[in-house]
Amino acid sequence: MNINLIFSLAFTLCISTALSLSAQDEVQLETNLILSGTITVSQDDTKMPVRGMIRFDTLTNTFEGFDGAVWINLGASGADVNNRTDTLEIGDSFGGGIVFHTVGVHGLIVTEFDIVDPNFLLDVFIKWGGPGLTEATSDTDGTANTQAIIAFLEDWTDDMGASYAAKICDELALGVYTDWYLPSREEFRLINEHVGTEATGPNANVANITSGFYWTSTDASAADAYAYRTSGSGASSRFQTLPKSSDFSVRAIRSY
Repeated sequence: MNINLIFSLAFTLCISTALSLSAQDEVQLETNLILSGTITVSQDDTKMPVRGMIRFDTLTNTFEGFDGAVWINLGASGADVNNRTDTLEIGDSFGGGIVFHTVGVHGLIVTEFDIVDPNFLLDVFIKWGGPGLTEATSDTDGTANTQAIIAFLEDWTDDMGASYAAKICDELALGVYTDWYLPSREEFRLINEHVGTEATGPNANVANITSGFYWTSTDASAADAYAYRTSGSGASSRFQTLPKSSDFSVRAIRSY
C-alpha cells in the first residue's frame, strides 16, 4: 500500500469517545477527539458539569471554573487565571478601586480618590444638588438613589456651572469601568468603617478617605441631604443632614 495513503488516512481519522463524569448523579458529556488535538465538549446545559471542571468560553475569550453550583470567570486568555471574585478580600485593589464589602462572589468597590467635577478639576468639593425632595430615600441602595436624583435634577448646575455629586458619579469612567454611583448612607458607612478613617489593622484608611464631610445619595428633605462625617469621635453623630448647596467631598462606588 502507498505509504502516503496510509498517512493520509491516519490524519483524517476521527475518533469518537464518551467521557463519563460523576457529580451528584452519573452524567455523560459528549466529546470528540480529533487528531489535531482539539477536544470538543458538549454545551448541553441539561448535563451537569462536576466541581473543579474548567472550560474556555470562545465568545468572551475567558476561562471559567465550575464550583459545584455556578461557573466562575477565571480570567481572559493570556491573563491571570486566578482573577476570581470569590477570593477577593476587603482592602484589595480590584475593578477600578478598593474593595470595601464582600458577599460571596459579589461585593462593592470605592474609588481610590475623591472625585471632582471634570469641568472644575482644581475643585475637590461638590454640591449635592439643587433644592427639592427627590425619591432618593433609600439608606442602602445607592444605585436607585443616584438614578432618582438624576431624574429629578437632570442637567442642573450651580451659578458657576458646576454639576452635582450624583451626576458626576454616574458619568465617571475609569478605564473600562463606567457603572459608578453615589453611595447611600449605609454604603458610605461601610466604606469608612472598613477601609476609611475608622478602619483598623492593615486596612486602616487604605482608601485614603480625608477628614471632613462626604455626601451620600440619601435625601433628607427639600433643602437637606445626608452627609457622613469621617473625622472626630462618636459614631452616632456621623450622619448629619446638611444643606444640599454645601460643597463636600465625594466618592463613587460600583458593584461587582
